[in-house]
Amino acid sequence: MKFKDEFVYAEMLHKNETKKVKEDLKSMSEQIKVLSKEMTDKDDACRKEIDQIKETIQLLKETDIPYENSFLDIRKEKEEHDISFSARLGTSIADINPWDTVVFDQVISNNGNSYNAATGIFTAPIAGSYHFSSTIMTLHGSITEISLKVNKENSMWMYPCASTEKVFR
Repeated sequence: MKFKDEFVYAEMLHKNETKKVKEDLKSMSEQIKVLSKEMTDKDDACRKEIDQIKETIQLLKETDIPYENSFLDIRKEKEEHDISFSARLGTSIADINPWDTVVFDQVISNNGNSYNAATGIFTAPIAGSYHFSSTIMTLHGSITEISLKVNKENSMWMYPCASTEKVFR
């Protein structure tokens, strides 16, 4: 290749590279515009949210209820609604008549004091859904029928049965 040809070739490469760099710069410039718009939109949204929070704080300041008392009331209300109990039998029941209430007399916990260990009755202090679970063991070969009553009506039946087969390991 002659010097002139090499120069023309180098100039052509330079023009191609310059064109590519200009295209890349244009693409990057467009991306920057899009990202800048997104940032501006997000900044505007944040500023609106901050303004709403400031308005809410101002409204709270204008009320007669101090913040501390409000939070204490909320905490107290939550504690009042913390209802749970755990109890177990102190001794095994050898014989029980049909429809007798099984009294789980050893109370492990009684949050809300809704379980009466003397009667075996749980009284729901507020309306809502409650979860009950139990573990019941029966004698070998026996069948036991147990019901959970809600307002003196049978609400759930459990039928634990011991196996009639002997299992040895």
